[in-house]
Amino acid sequence: MKPELVHTTSVGGTIHKYELPGGKSTFMRFLSCYLGSCKFCNDMEEATAYLSAVQALQKGHSLSLIHISEPTR
Repeated sequence: MKPELVHTTSVGGTIHKYELPGGKSTFMRFLSCYLGSCKFCNDMEEATAYLSAVQALQKGHSLSLIHISEPTR
């Protein structure tokens, strides 16, 4: 049940793999996180897609803040 880091991005996103017991089976889940936004996913593909989306949203948010704070002439 110890998490295993399986992926990191250049901007700090991570994906950890977890083996979680449930009844008579053990389930593999992936925890995808970036800047405190995390989601448990069923497979690596879903975890990677979530990480890409949340990083893109944050990048777009940062760019709009930079644009708003630019001095006017």
